[in-house]
Amino acid sequence: MQTRSLKDIEVLEEGDVTIAGLSGRQIVAKATDQATQDPRFILQIVLYSEDGYYIMQGLSNEGDRKTYEIAFKNISKSFTLS
Repeated sequence: MQTRSLKDIEVLEEGDVTIAGLSGRQIVAKATDQATQDPRFILQIVLYSEDGYYIMQGLSNEGDRKTYEIAFKNISKSFTLS
């Protein structure tokens, strides 16, 4: 699943985050899958560095949001720079 296959994207929450010493923005949204019309859950984080940016994105069925929102946030917190 890719975000380009989604429609009717609605941002539910957004806010500042700091992960691995990098500042960024986190967005929680819902959307509709264009092919199946199923509702989807999106969590996207963009972190900014001096040289560019890092994007982390989690997508799941809206019905699985409780499970995957926690997992996506935990995975994003494990991000490190080497």
